[in-house]
Amino acid sequence: MTTIKKPDKIFIFSAKIFGFFLFNFYYKIHIKNKQNIPLKGPVLIVANHTSFFDSIIIGYINYIPLYYIAKEELFKNKIFAFILRLCGAVPISRFKNPSAGLIKTVNLLKEGGSILFFPEGTRSVDNKLLPAKLGTGFIIYHSKVPVIPVFIKGFYDLNKKWTVFLRPKSIYINVGKPIFFDSIPYEEIASKVMEAIKNLSFS
Repeated sequence: MTTIKKPDKIFIFSAKIFGFFLFNFYYKIHIKNKQNIPLKGPVLIVANHTSFFDSIIIGYINYIPLYYIAKEELFKNKIFAFILRLCGAVPISRFKNPSAGLIKTVNLLKEGGSILFFPEGTRSVDNKLLPAKLGTGFIIYHSKVPVIPVFIKGFYDLNKKWTVFLRPKSIYINVGKPIFFDSIPYEEIASKVMEAIKNLSFS
């Protein structure tokens, strides 16, 4: 059994209300293939990553509670760590025993949890897709849950020089169909995941 705190229902409800006003009256959100948003778990949602706001918007559009994978360094600030735990964040160390975090993630999925995961492992600094980390393949291989690829467009430009709240803009999201992977090598799974995300990109 995992010891990850479940997402706090009151906090998530409040965040949904905040998201409603943010993404309907300030930013304009456009969702393509909305019918692919899962109605039940467990699922692993994988998306490209260019902004801190990627997690917020994916959490907002989803109908089911999500856990979030977060780098361990984010938990150093006590206030921020408290907020992350309310969201159901799963800390993973990128340097000290990263396999422990990956195993924790797999167990959480096997127990019925649904998780948002960024395969690139970090935010893109040039708005281009990065190769997926091998941990992506490890999680998918061992959890055997459906994978939902998502592509997000619009937050990269907003993130420049901390002007995100000063520049209203349209945000585009494309949600792919569930993917089920057979028993293939981690590297191949990771590569196919990024290919699926890329195929959802807006031209």
